[in-house]
Amino acid sequence: MKGAFDGEQANHPVVFLLCQGMSFSLATDDPIVQGIKDPKAELPVAQELLGAERSDLNQQGKNANNAAFIRSDLRKQYKDKSGIG
Repeated sequence: MKGAFDGEQANHPVVFLLCQGMSFSLATDDPIVQGIKDPKAELPVAQELLGAERSDLNQQGKNANNAAFIRSDLRKQYKDKSGIG
């Protein structure tokens, strides 16, 4: 889900805090912070970004497990056919 926080906002400490699920104070003159009217409204977006990242990591793990299973299955088939082991 690219595009939720782009450019300067992506590296902003407030966006980091939102992504960490932490609360923060809007008592600042920072224009980016002033642009976020309701921090709670931004939190689901940050959580969705984290959820997408976790989902991607989970899929990578599943792909690695599947590849390991396929390799072990091929080794077993080779041993069965060749009579080795």
